[in-house]
Amino acid sequence: MARIKLQYDMLGGRLKSIGSAEIRYGKAGSRPEQLGDVTLHYDLLGGRLKSIGDMELVYDALGSRPKQLGHLELQYDALESRLQAIGDIKLTYHKLGSRLKRIGEMELVYDALGSRAKYVVTANDETELTGVMLTVLFFALSESTSS
Repeated sequence: MARIKLQYDMLGGRLKSIGSAEIRYGKAGSRPEQLGDVTLHYDLLGGRLKSIGDMELVYDALGSRPKQLGHLELQYDALESRLQAIGDIKLTYHKLGSRLKRIGEMELVYDALGSRAKYVVTANDETELTGVMLTVLFFALSESTSS
C-alpha cells in the first residue's frame, strides 16, 4: 500500500496536485486546464468539460450530465445524483453522506475536519498515478465536489 498526497492551493479550495501531477488553472483561475501533461478541453462557451486529454466526455440528451468518459460508461444512483461507477471501477461513499470513500481499490483519507481528501491510498505500491487511473481519480473528485 502506498499513499499519494493531494495538495491544495493556499486557500484550500482548489486541488493543486495529485502526487507529482500538477493541476494548472486558467487565467481566471476557476477551472483546471492541465492535469499533469494532459490538457483539459471545454466547449465553446467554456462552461462544460469536453475532454480530458484523449478521453472525450459524452453527455446526456439535455447536455447536463456526463454519461461516458472515453470508453468508460458512467453509472449514477437511482436519483441520478451520485456517480456510482466509472466503467468497471466502483465508487463508494461514506454512510449517509456524499463524501467519496473509495474509487475502485483506492481509498481516500480526509483531513481532520473531514472536508477534503488529503491522501489516496493505493492497493499496491504505486506511488504515482498515470493515464486512465489519474484521469478517473481526477474526474471522480471533480464530480463528487460538484454534486
